[in-house]
Amino acid sequence: MQCLNTRGIICVRDFLHIEYRVCVIEPLLWEDEPFEYRFYPDYGMIALLDSDTFQGIHEINLSLKKEVYFQKSFVPTFISKRVLSKNQEDYFELPDGADLEVMNPIQYLIGTKMKYSRDSFYVIAFEEPKESGFRISKARGMPQNSRRKFLTILLPEIELF
Repeated sequence: MQCLNTRGIICVRDFLHIEYRVCVIEPLLWEDEPFEYRFYPDYGMIALLDSDTFQGIHEINLSLKKEVYFQKSFVPTFISKRVLSKNQEDYFELPDGADLEVMNPIQYLIGTKMKYSRDSFYVIAFEEPKESGFRISKARGMPQNSRRKFLTILLPEIELF
């Protein structure tokens, strides 16, 4: 039994075009068994966002503050609204030159330029977080307006993830 596992990072940009990496998404897709999606939110990053930029992720109750959210045996809305369904006529004709041997939803989202019209999320390839001398999460206690100004001033000197 083979498992297809490709992690991605759900991102959003604010009005200043700063990229926020808000959640890691990890599908576990087995050949013959039920599948599972895991979401790992970054609450420190989410706390930096105003409600115009980030309203949450469909079907994930972030107020529970779980380290990981599981969705078993059904495709999450985040995926189903962005990836072609197996029932669609053009399912095997992948757009944007997405070069996939097997339909992998995360690989598809990383490679496509298609967007969902109701939010501004996009997915990038997963990479381990880099350690820097400054942690954005330390700015969490500041008021929202001060955090924005603080980040704008320090932006050239820090990594956001």
